[in-house]
Amino acid sequence: MRPFVNDGSGWKQAGDNIAFVQRYCRYGFDIKHYQLQFSWTFSKAGQEVRFAYGIPYTYSELEQFVKEIKEKFEDKV
Repeated sequence: MRPFVNDGSGWKQAGDNIAFVQRYCRYGFDIKHYQLQFSWTFSKAGQEVRFAYGIPYTYSELEQFVKEIKEKFEDKV
């Protein structure tokens, strides 16, 4: 799974040296978890870059999606 990156040109999957590494919880619990690690090279100083495990969307976008699905299938229900 490559992380999603938005460097101002829209969301795309990117990153290098991607790995899921198994770790122990650092707060004294004997619980293992996985950590996503990757490297990223910034193209210019001060550049704003956002990283996400999946493409984020707003609640308004979700409402619009549900509305479109309801309209598409309203005669079938």
